[in-house]
Amino acid sequence: MSEQSTPIDMIFQIGPDRYHAFKVVAWKVRSEHIIEMRDGKLICNCQRFRFESKCPHTQAVENPCQHFVRGAKDWHQHEKQIDWKSTEFKYVILADKTKSAAIHPDVGDLSVFSIIHLLTSQTISADVQRAMDDKESWLNAKRIYAELKLSTDRALSLTNDEVLREGRKLPKLTKKDIDLEEDFDDKLVNEVTDKKPEALIEAPAVVSIIDWRKVKRPNPKSFYVKPEIWEQILYTMSEGGNVLVTGPSGSGKTELAYIAAKAVELPIAAFNFGAMQDPRTSLIGATHFDVAKGTFTRKSRFAEAVSAERGTVLLDELSRDRGGNAHNIILTLLDRQGYMSLDEHEDSPIIRKGAHVCFISTANVGMEYTGTEALDKALRDRMDVVIDMDFPPKEYEVKILMFRCPGLRAGDASRLCDIAKKQRDMTVNDGDFVERISTRMLLAAGKRIGQGISVETALQFCVANHFSNEGGDASERTQIMQIIQKGGK
Repeated sequence: MSEQSTPIDMIFQIGPDRYHAFKVVAWKVRSEHIIEMRDGKLICNCQRFRFESKCPHTQAVENPCQHFVRGAKDWHQHEKQIDWKSTEFKYVILADKTKSAAIHPDVGDLSVFSIIHLLTSQTISADVQRAMDDKESWLNAKRIYAELKLSTDRALSLTNDEVLREGRKLPKLTKKDIDLEEDFDDKLVNEVTDKKPEALIEAPAVVSIIDWRKVKRPNPKSFYVKPEIWEQILYTMSEGGNVLVTGPSGSGKTELAYIAAKAVELPIAAFNFGAMQDPRTSLIGATHFDVAKGTFTRKSRFAEAVSAERGTVLLDELSRDRGGNAHNIILTLLDRQGYMSLDEHEDSPIIRKGAHVCFISTANVGMEYTGTEALDKALRDRMDVVIDMDFPPKEYEVKILMFRCPGLRAGDASRLCDIAKKQRDMTVNDGDFVERISTRMLLAAGKRIGQGISVETALQFCVANHFSNEGGDASERTQIMQIIQKGGK
């Protein structure tokens, strides 16, 4: 086989507004880059973007090659068959919401090597022809990504048997697989709800606009949540109720709220109680003066969100309301009365909670969280369910790190989780630490390791330095470094 000399960039969507680009030359991955959206602008970590604030990678994401489609539904708009031999290719976008994209309806399950041969050669190889003849299989972008990652991590040629075996491990896609959504797995329907008799389910006071039994559970590769927790939060949201999510910092409490709101297609408005300097202004509104209008009051963003017909209101860091002033304002909203008096307004109007508005509250509860207040009984009693979040089991935490940290190797991900598990066990069982290593810390370290920073350096700055250095050799930080050196063993 002759050397492939035409550079081909293959770009994959690996998260919301986040892409991973590989440049393939001579059947090897010669470089990789991350493209992501920050403050409404695409940025890339390649050298050209660093100097010019633009690069071919960001341009390719913004303007995908017209000969390629990003999903099964799109290609039907392209009636004209592509002349593979005469078309010049520069960028290949293999990305859509499912990470299961297709180049062309006549192309089946192919390896990276076969795809590039198809794009750069004047002939169709036997492997490509067989894939094109297989009308039941579709191009699997996950396979292509897996082969490129292994080629990158191990510096192997795309023709290497190990790389090809890595791709063949993934099952072939069929037409029904193309319609899966990225964030939610069809196979992960609510096991608990499927077993519950209809007669045992109470009818909600408000007619639900959400068929909570059919909402898919998040893919555990991106976010792990127990099926019984998923069931409880969905049912409570469907009847416009109140959910309190407690747990250690970095365990995914706030993210659970956003994922659940997305799953049931409800808009979400977030309010951080730890950042409220003046709760009355933040929750009710403020009085203003205008030369033409005189004195007038304007409803707060919180009041607007609460009075909407449908939506999710996130009461984030509820335990950081110092003095309880914000708690007192929202109490009547959380019970059956469902109203709030806008006392700052001239006529003191009453706003009522929308029929399909639910509240999700998050709180760090415990002596280790400075600046927090204990949630009083009146507030907790108004919560329909209380969910205690914890860190994912190791096997799922490894998958999450691999999914969210481009370039991170499985062995390094497992080592990170071993270190975290050892430290967490020492915290819970022996009381050696006040706080536990969070999944958020591991993700910060994993992203840096995936981009070439050493494991020890990433763990020092992203994990160990979060802990106190008081006490010298007996300090928490020193103990963390000892755990890191032993790899969590």
